[in-house]
Amino acid sequence: MTKVTQAPRGHGLLVHATIIGLSVDADGPLCGVALLGPAGAGKSRLALELIARCPDRRSCLVADDAAILTYDGNQVHAAAPAPLAGAMEVWGTGIIHLPAKGPLAVRFALNVENSAERQPGTDPWQPFGDAGPTVPTLQMPPNGAVRPLIRSLLTGHSVLGGFDRVIGIEAKDFS
Repeated sequence: MTKVTQAPRGHGLLVHATIIGLSVDADGPLCGVALLGPAGAGKSRLALELIARCPDRRSCLVADDAAILTYDGNQVHAAAPAPLAGAMEVWGTGIIHLPAKGPLAVRFALNVENSAERQPGTDPWQPFGDAGPTVPTLQMPPNGAVRPLIRSLLTGHSVLGGFDRVIGIEAKDFS
């Protein structure tokens, strides 16, 4: 469960989450991903790893541990509180500073807690409650392959993305 705190009126919603802009190709738009989990779950470590290992060096930090969310229609946007922009707390190291972007549209939420379920529930993240927009929620892949998972969802080549078979191969009924 993500801790949610109401920010001052007109300034969005303050949530306990780490948000990154994930590059899934060399020149496309960044994909906003909210990393969710309790303190100590590894949100900042995963964010730093995804940013550092980006093959085209475009992935970036949006907010670490505290993000201000707003929404326009059905799209959630995230930014860091001004005093924390670009700051990330790294366990054992302290505060480091990274280039940051924001606000950025949040396309997916990723629960970083390990799950033994192969097909976990797909309850969407609803940071604004039932009246606000929802964000599709994913479980952390056991192999840690977050970038390929997000790429497959964005291109529609996944069951979650609505694509569950290879074109040209007939579906078989195994029941």
